[in-house]
Amino acid sequence: MSRERMPSNKMRVRHAIEKVFVWIKYCSPAILTLSSWFFCLVKSIRFFDGKTVYSLQSVNDMVTQAMKGAESFNPVEDDNYTELLAGALKPVTNIYVWCFVIAGILSLYLLIFAVVILPADPMSVSTNRAKLWFKTFFPIKALIPIALILPIYPTFMPYIIRYQFYKYYVMNDLSVIASRFNPAIAITAMAVFFLAVFFIAIPFEKRHKMDLFKRYDLEDDD
Repeated sequence: MSRERMPSNKMRVRHAIEKVFVWIKYCSPAILTLSSWFFCLVKSIRFFDGKTVYSLQSVNDMVTQAMKGAESFNPVEDDNYTELLAGALKPVTNIYVWCFVIAGILSLYLLIFAVVILPADPMSVSTNRAKLWFKTFFPIKALIPIALILPIYPTFMPYIIRYQFYKYYVMNDLSVIASRFNPAIAITAMAVFFLAVFFIAIPFEKRHKMDLFKRYDLEDDD
């Protein structure tokens, strides 16, 4: 009678690493959204108009001021350029808020079901039932890259606001200075890494039956 061959230590380590990649794949939207939100609260950005270096602010501070400025526009007292600027700032600041809202909902929903499903027996009825509920509101895997892209936009708000002032006030010398670190660069680099993991983990989740979007049964040899 032949004995079943036990996996070597090297193979066990390899499988453990592969499973870590799968975990990162499904947890990365939550990590990135939280990181983007945190970086947008850190005072790390300032404007420079060629003469004056303005006080250090967070991205969120800049957005809040832009929103207040757009809301306080008075057509009687303000000129046409200010009206155009206020009109341009409203949609871009609203997108800032909605990026966090949508990314937060998608990433939290994904994280909760990943924690419930990934450690469980992929063949069990309860696991497959949880996958059915998961796919009801998270139907396609393409939502994961979308959840990874959305948190990038908020970190670019200083440059978007700067562009609006350049466009409507012709402030050619206005520039953005990152004094401590640049949230846009940090979050973009993280997003690129997580997007790479998204694709790298595809064969790993198949091998270990850790695909949240696939139902496994006893006859499945994949």
